[in-house]
Amino acid sequence: MYHSRVSLPPRGDPPTSRFARLWSGGSTTWKQIGRDLDGDPGDGAGGSVAVSEFGAAVAVGAASHANDKGVTRVYDFIEGSWVGAPDLIGEAEGDRAGYAVRGRRGRPPANPTLIPFRRRSP
Repeated sequence: MYHSRVSLPPRGDPPTSRFARLWSGGSTTWKQIGRDLDGDPGDGAGGSVAVSEFGAAVAVGAASHANDKGVTRVYDFIEGSWVGAPDLIGEAEGDRAGYAVRGRRGRPPANPTLIPFRRRSP
């Protein structure tokens, strides 16, 4: 059976009150992987999400964090739990780090590094 992991945006919550939730499955059966990856109040976490090629790592963008400095949080799925790395925070207000995140392809044992992209304010 073919399996994959995806992240879907939360429904029914305001766009500034978000989180990321990862799912694994195939065909018609899907189940949540680990816990919800919550952001801080009002930071828009989950507005941009990248999942590594094999689903063992995820980057969660939160562009509204800290007066729009933005943040990208990277997690590795280790022994059944999401384990966070240090936050990647924008340098100045308006950087909106985490506005768009994307993964880098790699096969084990390559590290599935996830790279945040920033959008500067005009």
